[in-house]
Amino acid sequence: MNRRIWLLGLLFVILVFVISGNLFPFLVFASIIFALAIHEAGHAVKLIKYGITIREFGLGIDVISLIKKRPAGPGILTIGPHSLALGTRRIRIPRLVLHPLLIGAYVDHPESEREKLDALPTAAKLEIYSSGAYTNLLMAAILFLMIFWLLFTLYIAHGIYPSKFLLLHLLAGTVTFAILVAWRAFFMRIMASLTAVIGTIALPAIFILLGPAVLTGIIGIVVLAFNAKNIFDVLMIAFAINLSMGIINLIPLGITDGQQILHTLSERVGAPPRINLLMRRMGLIMLVVVLAVSIANDLATYIF
Repeated sequence: MNRRIWLLGLLFVILVFVISGNLFPFLVFASIIFALAIHEAGHAVKLIKYGITIREFGLGIDVISLIKKRPAGPGILTIGPHSLALGTRRIRIPRLVLHPLLIGAYVDHPESEREKLDALPTAAKLEIYSSGAYTNLLMAAILFLMIFWLLFTLYIAHGIYPSKFLLLHLLAGTVTFAILVAWRAFFMRIMASLTAVIGTIALPAIFILLGPAVLTGIIGIVVLAFNAKNIFDVLMIAFAINLSMGIINLIPLGITDGQQILHTLSERVGAPPRINLLMRRMGLIMLVVVLAVSIANDLATYIF
């Protein structure tokens, strides 16, 4: 019964956007959910590549299970698991679960696979932990290209020769995308490691250089979504979301992929457990600061 209520509620929200005649805010929210999904899909692909069984791919958060500290429930919609035949190979598709609160995503593997994951080489672990951020950055490059290719098409359609500014951005986007694709192993292993290592220095430096106002919280994102008036607004917000997710996830903030990368590197050099514990606590402190500043910015900008 609860599942039906949630599904009907979700359909009602979509219907409200359709009736209002402005689908762009809905497209913004859909792009955020898509960014979360492809992030976890990036992790899933690498886990499968290195032989780790995936039990469940979840979109959203089961609030009740989180509060009661128990495994996530069946959600409002559950699909699978299934097995797909591709030529001579057979691919197992894990159970797909949709939860009510669409503010996160996860990939879950059986506890029995933990030893197999821990036994993987350092390079393989780095690829697994950085693949989500890599996927978001790759999507950001694609969205960047889409924005400027659309502008280029509009220029040509109206008989206007594209400006040097537009052509330079098209070139920069194309080169960035090509580098991310061609040197993906280098990015996932070396660049992600460097970002995680210097992340504790880089984040305060960003605050000092750009000011804390660069951080926007949930209220700011919602306001941006409802202010979206055309497809360019949607693409720009989707670009910013994917770019932010890619960068922030590589910074060690206690619960981010960057913390896992930093932990893997410290294990590789034989750092004592107390160092890992200290780094995790520092990451959690930084996370609290980031969340507090983003909430304060939202309250100062949109409430007071």
